[in-house]
Amino acid sequence: MNVILRDNVENLGTIGDNVRVSNGYARNYLFPRGLAVQADEKNMRQVEHQKRALTKKLAAVRAEKEALKAQLEGLSLVIRRKAGEGQKLFGSITNQDIAEAIEQKGVKVDRKQIELGGSLKKLGSFKIPVRLMEGILAEVNLSVVADVE
Repeated sequence: MNVILRDNVENLGTIGDNVRVSNGYARNYLFPRGLAVQADEKNMRQVEHQKRALTKKLAAVRAEKEALKAQLEGLSLVIRRKAGEGQKLFGSITNQDIAEAIEQKGVKVDRKQIELGGSLKKLGSFKIPVRLMEGILAEVNLSVVADVE
């Protein structure tokens, strides 16, 4: 049976793909969950219309994210923390700390978008990757300096 996917299905295809699956898989899994519709002329036209609308919407979102990327890459963040010998921090700097520092500069970023890969535990300058959407990765300059009291 030929079906048109209405959502991304792992190991099968992406939205709008016309794929051939077994009758039982379509009737018992794809159709009840709303993941696919039967491939007929009416559904093909409807999916093509939805693809065009989605493409326009995606282009607008991409332009917005590109502007945000330029704004983020222009930022220079400084975080002050207490440090001991060997430039090691007492504690660490996490995604949440970086997200708060970015927000103080007037830019809203979710901490889950920051790809730190752990936490920072020493003084220095770092380039922090921020994934805004698939294919758009901004790098924020971060300086971790010792807090002198």
